[in-house]
Amino acid sequence: MAGVIGLQEDVLNVPYDATSYWMYWDRDSMAATSTLAAGVQGDFFTQTNTKTAIQSNFGTNGSLSKGFNVVIFRVRVALVAATGAASVTILDEADVQALSQGLIFELSTDVSNLRMQQPIASLIDPMQGIYTSATTLSTQTQPGTNGLGTLPDFGQISLTSEQAISARIYAPTAISLSTGSLATITFQVALDCKRWSSVN
Repeated sequence: MAGVIGLQEDVLNVPYDATSYWMYWDRDSMAATSTLAAGVQGDFFTQTNTKTAIQSNFGTNGSLSKGFNVVIFRVRVALVAATGAASVTILDEADVQALSQGLIFELSTDVSNLRMQQPIASLIDPMQGIYTSATTLSTQTQPGTNGLGTLPDFGQISLTSEQAISARIYAPTAISLSTGSLATITFQVALDCKRWSSVN
């Protein structure tokens, strides 16, 4: 099937280097108060040039870096604790569940080719959980099930050097939150990949 490389195909022919694991990540924030309004969205991998190293390691806005090829075999989403007085550390369990079950993740290649569309609850990895040490959230870091987000062989997404890619998390309908003092909610999207580069 075109555009798909199976998990077993880790050995590539010359002139390519052997594959290695690589994770790309990017963070974006969504405006929120007591309601996350319908249509609000976070955009990922398209506006990375002004972000710090902890916010994103995706080098080129909207496309894979030149010289690299990847196969995305897993997508993970994490809710990230923000800095300042208004942060996700004040979300209660019901809010975490409402967000994970009410927001949709989409990943597209070549601008308009939709390759993935899932509720983010199916992509939340308990090993990432919620990035906070708040005691009140110590038991609220597992809105998903371990292992979800892994793509089957026939669903993996291949990208070639400089190919366009974008992702978003958005609210198709308004989501009511019990916390009224929020300013933003920050998510991190992580792409687990097999990556290789051409041999010069």
